Amino acid sequence: MLTLSVVQRAANDSAFGSSKVRLKIGDFRNLIDSLNYSRSWLTGGTAEEFRKQDIPGSLLPKIAQLQSALNLVPAKFDNDLRRAATAMEHAVAVIDHWRACQ
Repeated sequence: MLTLSVVQRAANDSAFGSSKVRLKIGDFRNLIDSLNYSRSWLTGGTAEEFRKQDIPGSLLPKIAQLQSALNLVPAKFDNDLRRAATAMEHAVAVIDHWRACQ
């Protein structure tokens, strides 16, 4: 499982006295790629294989991990934030399709 690499600063490091948690943009992009890869890998077989897999068990933790990382990415990486939103939407659609097939 991919772990988040975060840098946490002490409260007295900040200009306003609050702690800052940052995520490297490369790590955020890796989370997006991991979700997209898992989604495409899980949907590459036959319909019967698709039904037999635990799609929610595979994709939901990755969606949650990406969702929790969204607020750690600065707004200047707007394209990456949109890419993450799209990846999560597609993964949820695959989960919905899997549930409909059950």
